[in-house]
Amino acid sequence: MLMKLFSLLFLIGSVVQAESWSPPATVNNDNVKVHFEVDSTWHLIHGQIPEVSGRIWLDNAGEPSSIRGELFAAVTGFDTNNKSRDKEMRHVMDAEEFPKVVLRVDGFSGEPCVPVKVEKSGGCAGFLAGEITIRDISQKLKIPFKIIAEGAYYKVDGDFYLKWEDFGVEDPSILVAKLDDTVHIFFQVLMNRVS
Repeated sequence: MLMKLFSLLFLIGSVVQAESWSPPATVNNDNVKVHFEVDSTWHLIHGQIPEVSGRIWLDNAGEPSSIRGELFAAVTGFDTNNKSRDKEMRHVMDAEEFPKVVLRVDGFSGEPCVPVKVEKSGGCAGFLAGEITIRDISQKLKIPFKIIAEGAYYKVDGDFYLKWEDFGVEDPSILVAKLDDTVHIFFQVLMNRVS
């Protein structure tokens, strides 16, 4: 009888875990990756944002739509593998006065998205709601994302577009290399897979 009770408790615990996400409490370079692309006269420029920090949490552990987050990206860390271009980018973004880009997440919409669904169907998708602040200007965002299970993690992948001018950022183009006015940003968040 006692053995059956322990088995039942274990089963209930597994189901509860499978219905809840385990977002990284502390964001770092191991669990969050961000990069960007911007087209130019000559080629597509690829950039990395290696210095990301912050936290992600659920206001209600059993409710995935209660996702919250505060992420900070150090502008001085933006890297396009070209020192001159990176210096100009930091200049037009006023990195000294506004050293961080801030992204706040305050929920998501879309189909119900829980680990057990990802395990059964191979993935799920939705939209994160939030706000991004660049320099001293904030804009609301609705970011599409998808979640898949891979190895020891659930991978959350998403991307969105921003225009320089919406944030008061001076066009960083130079005479011989015109940059597109839109930046394509990609991100990936790794969450531990509960089994």
